[in-house]
Amino acid sequence: MSRSVTSKYRVRIPLRCVIPVFLILFSLASCRTSSVPTPVPEVPTVPVEKQVVATELPTPPSESQLSEDDNLDEFQSLEERARKYPAPDLNLSGWKSYFDGQTLKGWKESEFGGENKVHVQEGKIVLDFPSNDLTGVTCTESVPRMNYEIALKAMRIDGTDFFCGLTFPVNDSCCSLIVGGWGGTLVGISSFNNMDASNNETTKMMNFEKGKWYDIRVRVTPKRIQAWIDQKLVVDAFPKGRKISVRSEIAASQPFGIAAWHTRAGLRAIQVREMTPEQAAAFK
Repeated sequence: MSRSVTSKYRVRIPLRCVIPVFLILFSLASCRTSSVPTPVPEVPTVPVEKQVVATELPTPPSESQLSEDDNLDEFQSLEERARKYPAPDLNLSGWKSYFDGQTLKGWKESEFGGENKVHVQEGKIVLDFPSNDLTGVTCTESVPRMNYEIALKAMRIDGTDFFCGLTFPVNDSCCSLIVGGWGGTLVGISSFNNMDASNNETTKMMNFEKGKWYDIRVRVTPKRIQAWIDQKLVVDAFPKGRKISVRSEIAASQPFGIAAWHTRAGLRAIQVREMTPEQAAAFK
């Protein structure tokens, strides 16, 4: 005789019928529980402009590995170097003006094609929108090729690309400081080992306002090429052992010239200061 469960109404239900019912109910309850997803805590996203990408600096050599040509500044951040190297000082003697504020004396329009786009207006050289890609001026006076500083002011009057492509000599070669290139924000040197301002370690992004004058300064010594914008160090490069050159499009600016790409630009207060080897040694 099989066992059974007795209700209060004395209905006798066989146990073998009850067990399968419980198993079915248990199975249905399990399925319902597993179908409810476990809530995942929301992780706040960081805006792209505020994300910080960690850049590893190379490991400095030990003292026994150092040679007289090594420079430990290469193993420091640009911010750390900026504290040691202030921008060229316009209060020092020796500065020579390369623009009289009234004429293009000492300059010629760079032969990029589509000329007659340069004029002087209200105390500034205006590089107008080119009929080709570039507008620029090239200096016809002699300039130092090493141990010197440059100072000038440049403005993006209109346009969206570089308003100051400053080409300058480095011994027998030349390179260019690009300000506001590649769509308006890029800063860097073109070129090191055939890599231009968008592809080498000097690449930096900055915002530039139309109609604002920017103070641009450069220093060239045997061991360093440095540049500042509004007193802020933006380039501190080490030319030793590198091929230094300009992009072919801007070759007509050599050895000393300033160009703009698809942009109307203003230039003024162009000065150069030659340093003695002893003065330059302070920036080794």
